[in-house]
Amino acid sequence: MFVTPKALDTFYSEKLIEQIAKRDLDEQAVYRCDRWDVRLVDDAWIDLSNDALLEELARNVEQKHGRLLHSVDWKMRDLHTNACGDFMLMSARKWAEIRGYQRDHTVLCLDADSIALHAATARGTREVCWQNGCHIYKIQHGMTHLQRTTTVWKDWQRRLDNYLVASKRRELAAKLRIWFDYPRRQVRGVEEILAPSIERNFVAKAERFARNDISLVTNEAEWGLARETLPEKILARGNWDVP
Repeated sequence: MFVTPKALDTFYSEKLIEQIAKRDLDEQAVYRCDRWDVRLVDDAWIDLSNDALLEELARNVEQKHGRLLHSVDWKMRDLHTNACGDFMLMSARKWAEIRGYQRDHTVLCLDADSIALHAATARGTREVCWQNGCHIYKIQHGMTHLQRTTTVWKDWQRRLDNYLVASKRRELAAKLRIWFDYPRRQVRGVEEILAPSIERNFVAKAERFARNDISLVTNEAEWGLARETLPEKILARGNWDVP
């Protein structure tokens, strides 16, 4: 069994569905693809048929999110973390090994997807990035991560960071961001909560995972609904699942 988190505002391209339907997935792999952002002028797409919707999405692509180049000061694996929360397909066994997304006591859940990707590769999972028409579409709205998240600096933090970077001491600047947890992050709508810096919350963990340090555990043993007994119902089957 393979699992990927799925957001309500994303749609899989036809090629991506075809790739998954081949049923040749490797249990030692985590599968990624790019995200294509789409701008639609109104809500008329809601009434479109599946085929018409995919055509409309393909005609209105505004931005393509491919692999990012991480800072050279971050000593981590080069993984495709850009928008990985929108598509990260992995065997259920591998998800269980990493204990899913890390528990976030701030309720903001920043970086959880990227941390999971690095945790999986630290346990021997190889990243496979699908191309050639395999991507997901995301309809743009005002609550995407980049639009609602900002960094919060104190004056001394900004001055110190600028000084170290200008002095070509970037590695020390990066370490101080981890040690002293700055700049913190703020999410629109919940401004009273400050999230940890990306360096403290993500980079520090990813650097440990790059050394294959799997002693770092991001969830308790009975994470999620481990203590609950849930009924299982099949709502629909794909043609490939019919005996």
